[in-house]
Amino acid sequence: MKVKLLALSALLMSGSSLYAQNRNFVLNGKIKELKDGEKVILLYRNFKEIDTISTAVVKNGSFTLMGSLASPTYLKLNVAGKDEIPLFIENTSMTIAGESLLLAKIEGSKSNAEFELFQKSMQAILLEMRKIGDSARLAYEQKDQVKVDKLMADINALEVKRVQLARTFAIANPNSFVSPVVILTTDKYDLDPAVYLPIYEKFSPAVKAGIAGQTIKSRLDAALTINVGDTAPALAAKTPDGKDLSLAEVLKKGELTLVDFWASWCGPCRREGAEILKLYKQYHEKGFNVLGVSLDTNADSWKKAIAEDKTNWYHIAELNNTKLKAAFGIIKIPAIFLLDKDGKVIAKDPKVEELAKILAEKLKTDLSKN
Repeated sequence: MKVKLLALSALLMSGSSLYAQNRNFVLNGKIKELKDGEKVILLYRNFKEIDTISTAVVKNGSFTLMGSLASPTYLKLNVAGKDEIPLFIENTSMTIAGESLLLAKIEGSKSNAEFELFQKSMQAILLEMRKIGDSARLAYEQKDQVKVDKLMADINALEVKRVQLARTFAIANPNSFVSPVVILTTDKYDLDPAVYLPIYEKFSPAVKAGIAGQTIKSRLDAALTINVGDTAPALAAKTPDGKDLSLAEVLKKGELTLVDFWASWCGPCRREGAEILKLYKQYHEKGFNVLGVSLDTNADSWKKAIAEDKTNWYHIAELNNTKLKAAFGIIKIPAIFLLDKDGKVIAKDPKVEELAKILAEKLKTDLSKN
C-alpha cells in the first residue's frame, strides 16, 4: 500500500505558526536548461513504491508545483524522467532557480537548508570514497587483489565515518525533520536498537510523527521482534511440491535449525546460501538442518533457484502473503536465525564464520577438521 502523504488538516502539527498560516506548499521553479513542455514531477520514493505528490509542465522555462504535506518531507524532484535531485518540501512558499536542475538553488524551506548543510559536511568523505573507488576498479582490472582489498578497507573506514556523522547530526538536531532522513540514507536497513533507539527517543513528537520518523520506529520495532534468547514464532507454509511443512516439524528432526529468509532475486541471499551449503554438508549428519523461507512471489522462480543452487534442505514459501515475514520482523534479506531444538534463538544474522564456530561448538566438532 502506498504511503499516504497528502495530508488531512487534522494531521498537521498543532501549535506551529507555519502550518497554522499556510497548509499548502508552493514551489516555483525557473531552470534555464528546461524546455517548454517537459514534465516536472515531485515524487516520494519508498523502495519499489512511488507516490506522485505534484506535477507541472514547463512553460517559458518556469513551473509551479503545489500540494499539501503532513510535515516537512524528503522528496525527489524529477524532470522529464531524467535528472533528479533530493530536497525537503514543507507547507510554505519556496523557489528553485538556476542554470540546471543539478546546480539549482532552493530557497524558502528551513528543512532543506538544514539538509544542504548536512550534505556539505559529507562532501569531503563522499569525494574521497569516489576517488578510492576509482582506484579500486583500476586495481581490479589489473588483477591486483591485494591492492583491491586494501582500498576496500579504506572505503569501509570512510563509510563508518559517514554513518557516525549522520548519527552526530541526529543527536544534535532532535527537532529537525532532516535527522531521521540522514539516518535512513546512511545506515539504511540495519538500525541497531542499542544505537538508534536512544536517538529516536530524543526526537520531538512532530519528528517522530513524520514519514521518516515512523519508518525508523517500524524498523526498530522489527529489529526488536525476535532476539537471541527468544522463542521463535510458529511458521508453516507449502513446500515446493505443495505439501504442508512447519518449523515445529523441522525442529524435531535435528539439534540446530537455521531459518533462512531469502528470495531467488536476492543476489546476496544466494551467495550466502552457497556458504551455508558448505556448512550444511559438513554438519547435517550431526544434527544441523536448514529451513529456507522464500519471499518469492513466483513459484517457478523459487523452484528454479533451489535447483540451480542445489540447496537440498527444507524449503517453504507463501508466495503471495507476508505473514511469515512479519512473524520474524523481517525488513531486509538475507536474514537468518539459528535455533536450538526447542526453538530458542541462539544467534541472529551471524556471519558465516561465526555460524561455523557455533556449529562446531554445539555439535562437538573439531574446527581444525574444517
